[in-house]
Amino acid sequence: MRYLFSVTRGLSILLVLVVMLVAGCGIPGTPIPLTLTPEPSPTPAPTHTPTPLPTATPEPTPTPEPTPTPIPIPVDILQEITGANAAQIRQLGSVGRSTALSGRATSVQTAEGTREVFAVRTLSGFYVFDLSPFRQRYFIQTPIVNGTEFSPDGQQLITTHGDGAIMVWDTLTGQHLYDLRQPDGKPVGHIALGSDGKSLVVGGSDDVAIWDFSQRQSVEQITSWPAWGVALSPDNRTLATGNASGSVDLWDIGTGERMRTFMTSGLEGPANDVDFSPDGEMLAVALVHSHNAIVYDLDTDEVLGVVQCQGPATHVAFSQGSKSVAVAAEDATYVWNTDGSHEPVRLTLDSHPPDTGWISAWVTFVGDGQRVVSVSSDHIVVWDVAAGKPMQVEEWNTLILQDLAFTPDGNLIAVTGNGISAIDVKRLSVVQKMNHPNERGAIASDASVVALGAEETASIIDPVAEQGPMTSIDNVEFGVYGGMAVAPKGKFLAVFARGKSTTCGNLASSRLQLWDVITGDKISDVARCVTIADISFSPSGALLAVAEEVPLSTVTLWNVSGQLIATISGFEEGLTKARFSPDGARLAIGDRIGNVYIYDLGSGIVQMVSEGPGADWVESVALYTDAVDGLAFSNDGNLLAVVVGEYIEVLDWRNRQVLMGSERGEESRLGIGRGLVGEGFVAFSPDGKVLAASNNGGVITLWGIPPE
Repeated sequence: MRYLFSVTRGLSILLVLVVMLVAGCGIPGTPIPLTLTPEPSPTPAPTHTPTPLPTATPEPTPTPEPTPTPIPIPVDILQEITGANAAQIRQLGSVGRSTALSGRATSVQTAEGTREVFAVRTLSGFYVFDLSPFRQRYFIQTPIVNGTEFSPDGQQLITTHGDGAIMVWDTLTGQHLYDLRQPDGKPVGHIALGSDGKSLVVGGSDDVAIWDFSQRQSVEQITSWPAWGVALSPDNRTLATGNASGSVDLWDIGTGERMRTFMTSGLEGPANDVDFSPDGEMLAVALVHSHNAIVYDLDTDEVLGVVQCQGPATHVAFSQGSKSVAVAAEDATYVWNTDGSHEPVRLTLDSHPPDTGWISAWVTFVGDGQRVVSVSSDHIVVWDVAAGKPMQVEEWNTLILQDLAFTPDGNLIAVTGNGISAIDVKRLSVVQKMNHPNERGAIASDASVVALGAEETASIIDPVAEQGPMTSIDNVEFGVYGGMAVAPKGKFLAVFARGKSTTCGNLASSRLQLWDVITGDKISDVARCVTIADISFSPSGALLAVAEEVPLSTVTLWNVSGQLIATISGFEEGLTKARFSPDGARLAIGDRIGNVYIYDLGSGIVQMVSEGPGADWVESVALYTDAVDGLAFSNDGNLLAVVVGEYIEVLDWRNRQVLMGSERGEESRLGIGRGLVGEGFVAFSPDGKVLAASNNGGVITLWGIPPE
């Protein structure tokens, strides 16, 4: 080993997010018998006293397929959404940027001369930017983009997707040119195109294949296992694939045979990214677990140097002259001269606080190698490498979502997540009302108050007034996993924390706490041997519904004295959501495989106690192939909006009919990729004209019926 450079600060915790999209088709289901069993009320526990953000509006693209309607949104002339016209619902626009994952940069010839552009892939599609002057050229909404690559002349951009599609676009205009598709339809990820524009390497979910890009056809399979990173040598004869173990294999493109393997000498993988130097003499490898990037000499197989980072290394890129290599890591961007003339330069923003997300997820050189572009979870930065300073900083503004609700006048959408944000519905502009680091967030169904939880304190806040908490409750146990709900008018707060308990045989357990917000007193604190998935208050605030995932798959109903008054059982799958209708007469329930149920709380409850299983007060509304992540009734209670996977659908639940989104087409796509199970947010505006929905992907999309 000739050089070893280290920048030490200790180890960081690895955070790896793997998102795959699976789209299905909703079909009507059939009723199944459920059982309502009254239970004795538990004894209540003893009482204890205890700067405006930039507008993030996607620009319209030249291709009409994925482009939302330009804003401002004509809210005043939209039609109210009803069962008769729900099929006419269209996307009105979206706000927020989805989490940035990685990208590519290139130079392309235009009528005005050479332009430097780069693409950023996200959970919801991809963005293309001009570098100088810095501006967003366009945004294309697609299923989650797994990989991006430019053609050698920069005129075309290639994207890969989880549904097996390889899509080709015009770089400058964003026009969709054509699609390729994996023969087996399996998801495709990493991609690399040879300098001759012919050999296209595509990393699938369980293999790596070679395509003839010029002929638009698949040629051969190279490996029978997935690769974490792929790269083609400058002479287009050698393929490098990074493996989960941290090793790197070199393959002969012509014969498909493996030529040699670079082991990482005990430095653990996976080898998340690989890159050949433009002169073909070196290979760089980014290693996630060991927080290192290694540069190999391909002539001697020696390690030229190791760039030791302070966090997981995710991406590597050589400069055009092969004199430098850039490394993207969780903590910073690093640039190292391959001749070993100096230690690596560490590039990071002084304004970026530690432990707030990935500071550098992707990096590339542009132009003559004196500039580096890095993309993180919250910034795009153009760096002057020699000066070690940023030349251009663009805030990414990803919304962190925990809940959403319309304000009573319908003009704003209140959003919780790292504080409270308010979204102007007409102009799709974000105004941050309060920065408040929080682990949990919930908004009352009437948007009268917001509850934020952090470090055993729940703060009750007016989402519109720019002021501090109205009141706070201490000694609240949120746990590592859990959630919260706040009753309308902010009268009561419910919190659940999940874990394991010895009293439950070291199996799943949850702790359910109920608080009187006005007095700050804890009303009840109950431990149950179940996994709670969701909680919600009725519109009157008198009842709390608790959806339980395992082991019983039940919904329990509690009053605000902390007493368990009923259990709805008989569901075959774990439950994910439970939401009341606006009049409080019904409860919508969703489960892990997409079943949606309507439960009538009227006189049928008494009838169910007497009749037992098989009663007709519950019916299966629809069957999906993904978990139900969000539920919301229309204001008249006749329609039900369902967030499932990356789609939204609108149901006429009485007739078990899907009115909008049944084919899972572009009109019903949330544009945010798959969210975590149970992390869905959907709401109708008070006048019933606008439907807002999202999951935890960072984008809120609005739907309505625009005038003809």
